[in-house]
This record gives sequence, structure tokens and C-alpha cells, in this order.
Amino acid sequence: MKILKFPNDKLRIKSDSLNYKEIRNIKFKKIKNCLLKSKGLAISAPQVGINKRFFIMDINSNLLLCINPVIIFKSSIRFISKEGCLSIPNYFSYINRSKYLLLGFFDSKGNYLELFFKNYFSSCVQHEIDHLNGILILDRT
Repeated sequence: MKILKFPNDKLRIKSDSLNYKEIRNIKFKKIKNCLLKSKGLAISAPQVGINKRFFIMDINSNLLLCINPVIIFKSSIRFISKEGCLSIPNYFSYINRSKYLLLGFFDSKGNYLELFFKNYFSSCVQHEIDHLNGILILDRT
């Protein structure tokens, strides 16, 4: 599995939600291995050519799979986040992001979860949600 690089048009497509049957058929392990090999913090499905709404994020060496994620709450408190992207190698941008957020999502077993993120992890979630909506950090600068 390879990471798509800008200017690949597939990175600009808004992703579709997954249904329960699709959740069981996606090869999450291959995508996790791709993330680990890249040494990135997170990877979204569109970055590996899958037009579905999920991402995997490394939180202190624990991988978190977020399926059909929805930001329930974003704080009005903002901060400037320095961000890179696996699909745009050697490029960094400073982006104004919400400092706190509450994310609702499903895990690989179909359980609904809500998690609170702050600071760096909040910006990472927002970055991955952008990917699911066909938005790149180039669009945020």
C-alpha cells in the first residue's frame, strides 16, 4: 500500500461514510502498517486511495482507528499548529486550529465512542478530517 502524493486528484475527493459490512472488509492492518512504516502521526483513508471516512492516529504509541468521525464540539480558543503531511513530503505549514475538540466515531467493532482531544492531537484530528473532506494543508495557509 502506497501513500498518494500531491497533486494526485484522489486527495481532493470528499470521502463516503462506511457501513457496518464495509467496516468488516477494510484491511485496516495494511493501513496501520503503512502509517508505522512512514513514521507519521496519522493517516487517512484517502491518502492510500480509499474513498472512505476513516483515519488512524498514533497517540503515544497506541494506534486509534476512527471510523465515520464527526467533530461534535470545537473550542473557540485557537492556536497555531505547525503541520506536515505524508502526502506532501518536506512541506510544513502554520495553520490556525481549534485548541480543543470532542470527536465522535466508531471503532472496528462498530462501537460508538467519543473522545476529547487538545493541543497537538486536536490539530491532528482536524488535519485528518480535512483529508476526509478533500482539503489539504495547502488550502489552509
